[in-house]
Amino acid sequence: MAIKGSLVEASLPEVIKLLAYSLKSGCLSVTDGRNFGNIFLKNGQIIYATMLNRVVRLGDTMVSKKLFEQRLLDQALRVQKEKKKRIGEILVDTGIISRGVLEQELRQQIEETIFTMLAWESGYFNFEENLLPAYGEYMIGLSVHELLLASSR
Repeated sequence: MAIKGSLVEASLPEVIKLLAYSLKSGCLSVTDGRNFGNIFLKNGQIIYATMLNRVVRLGDTMVSKKLFEQRLLDQALRVQKEKKKRIGEILVDTGIISRGVLEQELRQQIEETIFTMLAWESGYFNFEENLLPAYGEYMIGLSVHELLLASSR
């Protein structure tokens, strides 16, 4: 089942609720005309989200929280260019952060990505059923109800 439309006619929270209550699995693509993002659901739960042209990157966020120093991020970024691995995996593999810290930071990044998209009042959405994230992406199990409550705060 493909669902598409305008955010003016159906707000993003309404669309997400519909997909969650219908226990849908797939990718909800959203644009406000300048930005583009994807929210992935599996059996009605949000499992992943991403946004193109994200201003704040994961490594920069962790440095700003003083989880480690900028020089360590710079080293990890050099390794990333050579090995084509995700920055979080490099930081865990080199012992700079623990897997638990990485998971917590990724979860927060996914939530903030969705909060950003929930603020978009105009634009378009398109849902493609059974389209899920690439293998190896960090996935969470986030209740749509809890997310929408948190975003309203």
